[in-house]
Amino acid sequence: TSGSQRVYAICQSTGNWWYLHTCQPFTCPTNPTHTDPNVDMSTCASGTGVQYEGTCAPTCNTGYTGNPTAVCGLNAQWTFGGSCAPNSPCGVASPSTGTDCSSNCGATAAGSTCSCTCATGYTGSPTATCGNNNQWTYPVSCTAVSCGAVSPATGTSCTCTTTSFGGTCSCTCDSGYSGSPTATCGSNGQYTYVNCQQGTTTCPAVSPPTGTTCTSCTNTVGGTCTCTCDTGY
Repeated sequence: TSGSQRVYAICQSTGNWWYLHTCQPFTCPTNPTHTDPNVDMSTCASGTGVQYEGTCAPTCNTGYTGNPTAVCGLNAQWTFGGSCAPNSPCGVASPSTGTDCSSNCGATAAGSTCSCTCATGYTGSPTATCGNNNQWTYPVSCTAVSCGAVSPATGTSCTCTTTSFGGTCSCTCDSGYSGSPTATCGSNGQYTYVNCQQGTTTCPAVSPPTGTTCTSCTNTVGGTCTCTCDTGY
């Protein structure tokens, strides 16, 4: 029983403690039987046993689904939780993109409805129904979050073919601006922008036509040169 073993610690002349006994954690047996007969405990039946507060990973027998648990408790006794239920006659639910029915619909009986969840970037109150014909239907599915009209910064222009989560827009820089602009619709319903920058566009060294000489050039957008005609022109 916990606490029944006396433990003595004696200070020796060497300056070290000597222990008559040491405490050891409880170790649960290696061949436990879950309270649910549909749980497979084979993963807990090997090795030297699981110690106090340790866990193993039981699974459901073939044809069943659930989340069974096993924890080694006081007095070397297993504590079991969860259970396994027969698989749904409709099999594994396969809803549309953005809808997840894996957690709640594993054991849905024919003619019953289960609740699903929406993935990041999607919204709604989705459900799935296992029909009497053993086929899934999805009365309500998740829809992608919409970011609405695109609104980039000055100097950037974007055209979007889709404004829903994950969609990207085709963007260009206006005159006097440069960069590699993008606009992407995020899971929060807001666009993420990479905008164009002003005044970074430059022209190469001036190369006027034959008979023309140009000096004092400013090669940024809107800059000018002073040009004159050569002799004979």
